[in-house]
Amino acid sequence: MLTGIRHGGDIYSRDIFLDFSVNVNPLGPPESVKEAVRQAAEYCGLYPDIQCRRLRAALAAHYQIDEEMIVCANGAADLIYQLIFALQPHYALLPAPTFSEYRQALNAFGCRVFSVPFTREEGFAIDVMKLIREAKKRIEQKTPPEILFLCNPNNPTGFEENREEENKNSPFPENSLLPLLCRFPHMIIVKAFTKIYGMAGLRLGYGLSAAPRFMQNISSVRQPWSVSVPAQMAGIAALKESDYLLKTKTIVREGREQLCKGLSRLGFLVYPSRANYLFFRDLREGAEEGMLYQHCLKLLSGGNKNKKRKRLPAACTGRCINPVNRGVKRMNLYRIILVDDEEEVRKSIIKKINWQAAGFKVVGDAENGQEALEKIELLEPDVVLTDIKMPYMDGLTLAGKIREKYPSIKMVIFSGFDDFEYAKQAIKFNVIEYILKPVNVEELTAILLKIKSNLDEEIAQRRDVNLLRENYRQSLPIIREHFLNDLIRRPVPHKEAEEKLRQYALDILGAKKWVVAAIDIEHGEINREDGLSFHKEKDLIPISILQMLKEMLRGSFRILLFTASMEGKQVLIAAIDETNSQTGFITVMGDVCKEIKRVLEVPITVGIGKGCTSLMDISVSYQSAVDALGYTCTPSAEMSRRRRFPVLMLRRQRLLSM
Repeated sequence: MLTGIRHGGDIYSRDIFLDFSVNVNPLGPPESVKEAVRQAAEYCGLYPDIQCRRLRAALAAHYQIDEEMIVCANGAADLIYQLIFALQPHYALLPAPTFSEYRQALNAFGCRVFSVPFTREEGFAIDVMKLIREAKKRIEQKTPPEILFLCNPNNPTGFEENREEENKNSPFPENSLLPLLCRFPHMIIVKAFTKIYGMAGLRLGYGLSAAPRFMQNISSVRQPWSVSVPAQMAGIAALKESDYLLKTKTIVREGREQLCKGLSRLGFLVYPSRANYLFFRDLREGAEEGMLYQHCLKLLSGGNKNKKRKRLPAACTGRCINPVNRGVKRMNLYRIILVDDEEEVRKSIIKKINWQAAGFKVVGDAENGQEALEKIELLEPDVVLTDIKMPYMDGLTLAGKIREKYPSIKMVIFSGFDDFEYAKQAIKFNVIEYILKPVNVEELTAILLKIKSNLDEEIAQRRDVNLLRENYRQSLPIIREHFLNDLIRRPVPHKEAEEKLRQYALDILGAKKWVVAAIDIEHGEINREDGLSFHKEKDLIPISILQMLKEMLRGSFRILLFTASMEGKQVLIAAIDETNSQTGFITVMGDVCKEIKRVLEVPITVGIGKGCTSLMDISVSYQSAVDALGYTCTPSAEMSRRRRFPVLMLRRQRLLSM
């Protein structure tokens, strides 16, 4: 019997009517896939092709790559396990929150996982530079990560990381990493037919990599005949379903937009998503955990108490298990984990304390710090009670790691050592209580009641509607920045873009056309030794330039200014109204270049893109602005520097336009 596996789709152990725990295509598998499965019944007496030759050939034709770059597996999860088994990594790096099966597979092979949390204040977006800094830190500490998993769009947030390099004539899907395979042979792309083709029950996944030895290593550890005949034939049929994919994307986009609007009207904060699921926070006053779940039950029962209720999976109760979401908990009993290397001590403490009366429930116990960390990741406790002297990882080391990764968890240490040095270290790690063994029931109960009071007060503050509104107000610039980056990366439907611009109070609506300008700061030509004082601080230069742009364009054009997250360029979207023109905008930007050079002594290059009459074409305008700067992308995804389209030469400043 499998235990401890946290995955959706288990409709077999409970009476499930509607399953919201998985994001499989609501259309179900295409008819051609069903027919392929029926035909496969004729071949059930034969072993499947162990090399999946026909399926790999179909995938190679679909992606226009070589067959040797493809390995097939019994679903993406199977390939994840094969990959880890082949590499045998000692250390891994994972963003958080992300797809839970990465950690589950890494833990199964004894790999130590370093989490890089991305918080609510960061909009839960994956910051590549933060990952790089964490990797460097681990390398310096002699624990170098050997593997990094990135989920795109990320699960559960739905955020999609955009590629820096994009070729408009590329045969690959938008934001695809496939063109980069040959440049980065250490990279493998894991994909599956599961969700997009509604084929979860057939189990079919595949990996793409340009490293032959890498693929051979994976093949050497995989189970033979892991991909069944029906799965192979269904996969070949699915790859021909281009109309089905277009229909799916349309339904998902429209449904996502409708659901996002509905949740927003109900008072939820919905984060931008490119997937067929949404990540949101409940900002409603007086909301309790499980309220959404109970409401869904009432809807399903139609309000008729005599009608049999159909149970929903726990995944739709609104509780998200991830290490950065802790802090706002709405539950009657707080969660606690007990850590001690002596099982009898753990059992004794659990038995003696009336946990429920103190406002707690014991959700788990562990015999050392390492085991405790793993359980903390899964069980999300509010409080950890731990001994000091334990094998593998002692209590103080555990306290330090909890402080680093889960700062909201309350720590209580109990120990048989009345040593001032221990107490000093405990204070350093924000341990709130230090108890001497043997543990006294009255003393521990009093401490628990005190902790409960503190937790109640913290939650009351977090539920305060004014504080929640203030948190939203503080998060709004990050959410706006993510949306604007999305707007210049992909064709966002005009209505969807309009709705988001209104929602985020971004004033460029109602224009005749829109123009995007990309601004390149020529850092190499700045005199950092004898120049202005702020030249020595590189981060201050873009801020100064953006400030001047705002001041000089205010009153003439309605504009949005932000930073392109991938390239680091400053981007300007200008609304062209009845009172101005694109030609006038180019002239003003020429004056801006000269003034920035005169005042800030910073040379810049501005590329101005094609004007567009639909918000959906903002991404086209941005790409033409970048092209005007001289950056082009070849079919092999190599970037080359080419100066072209000169419109105006202003001494050392160049204004460029398509």
